[in-house]
Amino acid sequence: MDASTGKDLVKAWEDGDLKGLIQLPFLGDSDSSPFYLGWAHLVSAFPKVGKTELIHALCMDWIDSYSIAYFTEEDKTTWAKRLLNFKSKPLDKVVYYHALGEGGANILGPMADSDADIFILDTARLLGIRNENDNAEVHGALAPIISLVKSKGKTLIIIHHRNKNDELNQGLEISGAHAFLAIVDVGLIVTKGNKNENRRFITGYGRITPVEGLVFERSSGGDTKLVGHIDEFKLSAVKKRIVEEALNGTWVTTQDVVGNLNPAPSLRQVQSALLELAKDAQIERDPDVTVDSVKGRTLRWRKV
Repeated sequence: MDASTGKDLVKAWEDGDLKGLIQLPFLGDSDSSPFYLGWAHLVSAFPKVGKTELIHALCMDWIDSYSIAYFTEEDKTTWAKRLLNFKSKPLDKVVYYHALGEGGANILGPMADSDADIFILDTARLLGIRNENDNAEVHGALAPIISLVKSKGKTLIIIHHRNKNDELNQGLEISGAHAFLAIVDVGLIVTKGNKNENRRFITGYGRITPVEGLVFERSSGGDTKLVGHIDEFKLSAVKKRIVEEALNGTWVTTQDVVGNLNPAPSLRQVQSALLELAKDAQIERDPDVTVDSVKGRTLRWRKV
């Protein structure tokens, strides 16, 4: 077991003997990325929200610079179909281990033998944890995997499921025992946009670094792209952006306002923001905001 005094650790950091915090790009953005080289991450979401699609999109970016070992529940046919659009990528730098039913003991061996830079475990249920609410069992299953990957100085991403009850406090969104979150360096939660079927939000908790909320979406063509920061999509921020970026003294439609905002909030959010601004007399509406029945009419807006 390795041991160091606090003084030795500080000196090693200052002397450059320890790796600094290096962020892996998140859909082209490194500054706000919640993924760090050499750390263990947990990514949690409801089934069919797009956990695997997100991590796959990230891997297709990362393999330009890093090699990847991907332990998956899915079969070869599923992965072959998913990879057809990425034939121009160096796909020999990612190895897929079809590990359904193997259990943690049989996964450790290939992990130990692999010289990959990034390890993906999709999902944690590959480890064969019988009771995901048992902290001791969860810790016992995850600790050897995390210890092994970290001893190699490599990066680990574990994909897991969100709690069915959708609790909203201190990591309870992650299904099962608290040990799932406690043992990793970063815990991330992916949620679906309320009005935009293709839009997703990623938030979370970091052991020593804050996680900036990000918004991404999957296009109809299958591409996954970063849209912006969550703070940009709060109603107060949308109202401010509308006044500063999307309106002047000329009448414009609601769709024009949406088109003038980049990144663009949902239509419903822009409608709510415009109505509040008009009621506060910060902007004008045609017909006037005092007119209650506007169903079927084209609404126009301009600065006061």
